[in-house]
Amino acid sequence: MNGKMIFLVVIVACILIFIYLIGSFLVSQMIAQRNAKVMVVLAKHDYPKGTALKDPEDMFEKREIPAMECPPSVVLGYETMGGRTLTRDIRKGELLVISDLERTEDVTDLLKLDPPGPGRRYLPILVKAGKDSIRGWTRVDVIQSKSKDAKAESIVLHDVLARAAVPAKVSQERLEQMLGKDGKTDWVALYVAIDVSATEEAQLAASIEESKRSFCELRPSGNNKKVDEKNSAKVP
Repeated sequence: MNGKMIFLVVIVACILIFIYLIGSFLVSQMIAQRNAKVMVVLAKHDYPKGTALKDPEDMFEKREIPAMECPPSVVLGYETMGGRTLTRDIRKGELLVISDLERTEDVTDLLKLDPPGPGRRYLPILVKAGKDSIRGWTRVDVIQSKSKDAKAESIVLHDVLARAAVPAKVSQERLEQMLGKDGKTDWVALYVAIDVSATEEAQLAASIEESKRSFCELRPSGNNKKVDEKNSAKVP
């Protein structure tokens, strides 16, 4: 066997060894993936849509399952469950996926890192508003009805800052009282924190007492462009 032939044999042997090593590695990875386990959470009982997960460890149990059987976007522990509610009915023994959870911070939780100015406070109020019309860092007018006649209304507070807004979870009866029984889709119920002085707070309280209604209406005021430009990076 001449030198050229020996060289070819060595090259072929190296290629075969390389292929063998790659194949062994891929096989070992497949075996490892097949045997891998992940920790998931399962419901201990039936829970209806809208249930607040105040104590996930008491409501759900951890269990290891093969990674191959794990659905996409599954919830892999209690850490991401606190302060959220269910977006659908969950049955006993069901796995949770990320889309099953909705964040439900209280509106005041959004304010802890950004206190109001001197002599002012954030006042959480229940309101009705046009859908998608109110968000954090917008200027609003607070409207209060003077009677059962919806047209008898007045602007109680003008051009106040709505620091944060979250959907209000109220009963169906309460929702109908606020929005009307016709179920208008262009209105929503919100909890909104407005930035007020002591005088403005007293003024609003007096108006609510006079109207005998515990909720107000919010409408965007005309100064939102200036507020958005100043605080666009701070929107919760």
